[in-house]
Amino acid sequence: MLIAPTAFTHTHRGNMPKRGDKYIATSWILFQRSEDDARDRISACNGTGALAVSIAGAANRSPRLVATICSRQMNLRGSGGPLETPLKVCARIAGLGTIVLALCAAAAVQGQESYPARPIRLVAGFPPGGGIDFTARLLAQHLSEGLGQPVVVENKPGAAGVIAAAEVAKASPDGYTLIVANIGPFALAPNMMAQRPYDPVKDFTAISQVVATYFVAAVPANHPANTLKEFIDWARQNDGRVNFASGGNGSITHLNGELLNQVAGLKMTHIPYKGSAPAVTDLIAGQTHILIDVGSVLTPQIKAGKLKAIAVTSPTRDPELPDIRTAREQGYANLETAGWQGVVGPVGMPKEIVVRVASELKKTLAKPEVRERFLRAGTPVVERGPEEFSAFIKSENERWLPLIKSSGARIE
Repeated sequence: MLIAPTAFTHTHRGNMPKRGDKYIATSWILFQRSEDDARDRISACNGTGALAVSIAGAANRSPRLVATICSRQMNLRGSGGPLETPLKVCARIAGLGTIVLALCAAAAVQGQESYPARPIRLVAGFPPGGGIDFTARLLAQHLSEGLGQPVVVENKPGAAGVIAAAEVAKASPDGYTLIVANIGPFALAPNMMAQRPYDPVKDFTAISQVVATYFVAAVPANHPANTLKEFIDWARQNDGRVNFASGGNGSITHLNGELLNQVAGLKMTHIPYKGSAPAVTDLIAGQTHILIDVGSVLTPQIKAGKLKAIAVTSPTRDPELPDIRTAREQGYANLETAGWQGVVGPVGMPKEIVVRVASELKKTLAKPEVRERFLRAGTPVVERGPEEFSAFIKSENERWLPLIKSSGARIE
């Protein structure tokens, strides 16, 4: 039995941290007579972001308390430097005895194996009804089953997904806050800002790409154009009076419109919306003239006769719209573009959690019913693991930067 008086040792400072103290402790080891006392001390450390491990009064009586507190330490974030695992903290005070080390080792293992212990938040940076929302809800359903905890979709629209991405970048890297990443907030929008709110490459942990997204160019059902060439001819005849809709400044739908301007020599005015759903509503009403968005957003409206498709941007025809020719077939190969969607979390996520989530995503994407639903939505499954997806996000930022600069697209 390990019995120690209420005391503490440390490596840098001689006073117990108090709530509100700006000093960030890095190696507090606490010995307590009771569980309540231990919780009080650990609570004080938590208030400053300190790293702490508490050993209960009797080792054979309170191993659960040790495990809980050691594992909680792994999730705290302090401004004083990188986190240490409970094993590293305990190793530096090995002179306190092998019983302490054994307890900490058991706690560290238990902490790693317990994920997920509570519901996971999956953020969608766009309103319900859009392509990102579709992906988030389909993934959440199957991840909940695989992970054994609810995966709750939270829509946080605004600034083409940037608001949501900025929030996730600042979240705790404990695996309980993830986001459906897409090309807009992770390769386009930040590069249109004078001051980026986050670095899309360095401030996130890539987990897995899930789909590629090809686009459909759609116009109102009563528009005189039936093909891409006819629309371009019409836009030239109505120079200065033509606009294009997008799901927001800095979104891929924004860049798709700018790309059409550049390739066809047009001067369409950009009309941004807070997500694809309101953009589609106004396109149906004839308030805007064209929207180039994903099939999951536009195809249902096209099949319902509310919109008219004039081109698809994929290399081959969309099986859901087999009669609609590709941009390449119509002589506009430079309009052949693709987006992507995947799952990322805040930078610094433990490798074990990244591997666990990536593994469940891989299982989800292997299900025939999931692949079929994505394919019908015009977003075929394209899987990339953590390292490959991270490199891909970096390459996408480099790829789109020239168009952003040449188009003059900016987000104030």
